[in-house]
Amino acid sequence: MPKFVLLTQQGTFELLVKDGESVFDILKRSGIPSSMISLLIKHGGVDSHFPTSLMTKFSELNHDDVVFARITRNIDIASFIPKLILQKAKDYSTEWIESVEKKDGNISNILVQLNQKEAEASVVRAVQDFFKEFHSFGQSKIVVGASGGGDSNALLTALSAAVPAQNIIVVTLLGFPDWTESSVGRATLLCKQYNFKQIIVSAEDVARGCGFKVPLQDSIESFKSTFGHRELIFLSTFAIQQCLTLKAKELQIQDIILGANREDVLGESLYYISLGLLPSPFPVRSFGEHQFGFPLWLVPKKIIDGVHPKMSIENYSERDPGSTRWRDRFYFLAHLLEDSGIGADLLILKGLANLSKGNKEWLSKDERLSNFVVKDASEIGKTNWMNWLRTVSE
Repeated sequence: MPKFVLLTQQGTFELLVKDGESVFDILKRSGIPSSMISLLIKHGGVDSHFPTSLMTKFSELNHDDVVFARITRNIDIASFIPKLILQKAKDYSTEWIESVEKKDGNISNILVQLNQKEAEASVVRAVQDFFKEFHSFGQSKIVVGASGGGDSNALLTALSAAVPAQNIIVVTLLGFPDWTESSVGRATLLCKQYNFKQIIVSAEDVARGCGFKVPLQDSIESFKSTFGHRELIFLSTFAIQQCLTLKAKELQIQDIILGANREDVLGESLYYISLGLLPSPFPVRSFGEHQFGFPLWLVPKKIIDGVHPKMSIENYSERDPGSTRWRDRFYFLAHLLEDSGIGADLLILKGLANLSKGNKEWLSKDERLSNFVVKDASEIGKTNWMNWLRTVSE
């Protein structure tokens, strides 16, 4: 069998070769970025080394060939590809790779398998920590946006352990493809379980809250014909922001919270940085006289889904398939950072949170909240969102 040898300043290592694998496959499996290596091959009986490709398959090489991968950076690569230690559990609902840095600086990855109670406890701790850090939240009534999806369901469960039930007003919207009757039913079931007051906003009231002069479904169809089906997430985000803010104003409540998870917040922040902009403030963000909070901002989606696994599966099966290139790209990047196995996502996320606090004028260019939601989203902004909004609002 041909060999695959990794050359570093700290030593030489032989990587395991499996049937059918290419050089790229082995690097990917080993957690080594292909951008960090130079490749050479030495054929048996020949003294010279020759360049070779990432697509080289070991099954196509001679038995005594050796492929050498030279790390081009003077870093201890072994410390960045820690082995995975399995922490076994019975009846687990989700699992998560936890990166742990030891006193000597080395990193271990532990595959933690969490049952439903353990996933719930993890989310509850995160929400309790949020309220401890941001004292203004939870002292009086809070408007909670809850769709019946995995994030908001886990948030409701955590709130039941962190905030008095009488302080929670749950607002659930109808009218968009993802906001189905069954998802509302899931939110309603949890509200009854935790004695939370729930306000269900009809599609007609959502349209009024957005300032639309035409029915919501007509506005949705107009939006899709103008910007495309893939961009519909921007309109629903706008509707959530408008309707929750309006409902909070009616109820004379200042604080609004949403179930945005770790990858949501990180993906959004990376997008703004890529544009040369400071991220919008998080995990607390002011909208005029109201402030939005994201208590789950440090919790990974996989752990959140472990709180109500059956409900999460149902929600995924009902989701609208729409997606956008820029959102997909930065969500994927957020998950890549998580999968690096060195805690890179948290390192960057906490740094971005500190940067975002310095963004004191994030709405100053245009105080109309309706413009903010999409003004920096390339596909929508370039085709003039505000012009479209006037057509359905006048």
